[in-house]
Amino acid sequence: QAYIAPRSKIARIVPANASAVRMMRCASLGTNLTRTAQYITSQAHHATIPCRSPRVWRLQSPNLKISYKFTASCCRCTSAASSAEAAGNLDVPGPVGAPVGPSPSSRRTLLFIGPVWPEPSSTAAGVRTQAIIKCLQEHYDIHYLSPSKPDAHSQALQSTGVHVHRCPGNREEQFLAVLTVVQPAVCIFDRFYAEEAFSHYVYRHVPNAMRVLDMQDLHSLRNERMERFKAGDSSAGSAVPTADSPMLLREMTSIMRSDLVLVCSGFEVALLRDTYGVAPSKLVEAGLFVDVPAQGMPATEGASCVGPAFSSRRNFVHIGNFKHPPNLDACEWLSQGGLWDAIRGRLRERGEEAELHLFGAYVNHAAQQLHDPARGVFVKGHMANLFQLSKYRVSLAPLRFGAGLKGKVVDSWVHGTPVVTTAVGAEGMHFPTQDKQLHQLFESGSDVEGFAEAASQLYCDESAWHSMQSAGMEVAKSHFEAGVALAALEEAFDVTSRTLTAVRQKDVLGTSFWMNCARSSEYFSKWVELKESIRNGTHTGLTPASGALISTAARQC
Repeated sequence: QAYIAPRSKIARIVPANASAVRMMRCASLGTNLTRTAQYITSQAHHATIPCRSPRVWRLQSPNLKISYKFTASCCRCTSAASSAEAAGNLDVPGPVGAPVGPSPSSRRTLLFIGPVWPEPSSTAAGVRTQAIIKCLQEHYDIHYLSPSKPDAHSQALQSTGVHVHRCPGNREEQFLAVLTVVQPAVCIFDRFYAEEAFSHYVYRHVPNAMRVLDMQDLHSLRNERMERFKAGDSSAGSAVPTADSPMLLREMTSIMRSDLVLVCSGFEVALLRDTYGVAPSKLVEAGLFVDVPAQGMPATEGASCVGPAFSSRRNFVHIGNFKHPPNLDACEWLSQGGLWDAIRGRLRERGEEAELHLFGAYVNHAAQQLHDPARGVFVKGHMANLFQLSKYRVSLAPLRFGAGLKGKVVDSWVHGTPVVTTAVGAEGMHFPTQDKQLHQLFESGSDVEGFAEAASQLYCDESAWHSMQSAGMEVAKSHFEAGVALAALEEAFDVTSRTLTAVRQKDVLGTSFWMNCARSSEYFSKWVELKESIRNGTHTGLTPASGALISTAARQC
């Protein structure tokens, strides 16, 4: 049928009782014979090995010095129970490019494609992706593919019943092996650069699959604001990218190529629709999905609506992983930019003392320099359980640039901790504006004096604190409660999948982006793959002279 090719060599699969060599094609599986046998067994389980009865196979290594025997049976000629036993435990991250398949199912399959494995313990994006997967598992068998190496995060994902696959970018055969096993009805691309790297394979080989882009946030918006902030632009927090932004054009191209686009923030939905002209039917607001505590209710005087009461809480908290530039900048502004000193000064005027605790994953060198116990600043590192937020009286989110929704704000609200933030942090968060005094406490501005005054007032004024706590809880329940938000997502998937043909026939602009001249990412991918195969000496079909010439050019590139 074909062959298994670890790098440039061939591993033969031989029926133990036959003289003829039976070949089978799949991706490069390395030299781990046990894993290779496991993958072949999964292929038999999916009826891709044409056998009439269970048979014993002998797998030989490329040098024919190692032999491994195993049984693979075709599900067409054995019972489901026998097939399941033959398939074994396949959901184990294998060597590079080794897809591991699930048991056959009557349910449709959905393939998530992300640049990294979701990290719900350290990023709001990971929490959001995990919630989407959990929701869609009710309707689909979920697979997740990433070019990242298997790690604790991929194992945690696997433990939830998701089938994991690893496939580097620019490796068409390996990706097609996964598509052959999965046969997705829906493909979700996590961020636009995952869409750039893999959507052209899906478009060509699984044309009937619905293609969904999950933006997480508008990256070009965050990048534009960050660059302007670094340049000293005082209006950086409200800037939006224009047509001269290459990143915006890349994102818009990915949006146009997709059947459905999940947008985290209502602000960004409006921006894409009203400023950039994206069809409203293509956009779905899919923000954060949180479980609001059942005990959440309007606060009464002297009692908290959730978690410890005002008098039992102490100190300020900031949470956010330190690899994310807006988070690190916020912490630097707090600790080294005079903001925390201004807050402490106002607290002392009111007869109060407090500490600032900075939580976040990936504590790098820059974050370590913020630790200053003498000034009451403590870098705490990763917060293992978000319930710790309920110990703090006030959460600070002094973001000066960024985009999307702020998980730190919603997480604080859910745990009964009021938040003071900037215009950037408040963007898209739906905090009510009717009560101007409350809104000014929440969105305090981007100057040191205004932020410090709001933070110290909220810390000391119990009545204002209760009002802010109730308002935050209400926003969390009405806009970010998982049941309500995910129901809208399910409906969008259902409607689009049922009318996919009609949707595409009407999407003339989106279809035009699949013209050859607009598919540079696909051909760049092919060029990279060809260049690397020539450099590694694994490309076939070239004469020695032309191969040497192109190889020299590839090395120079």
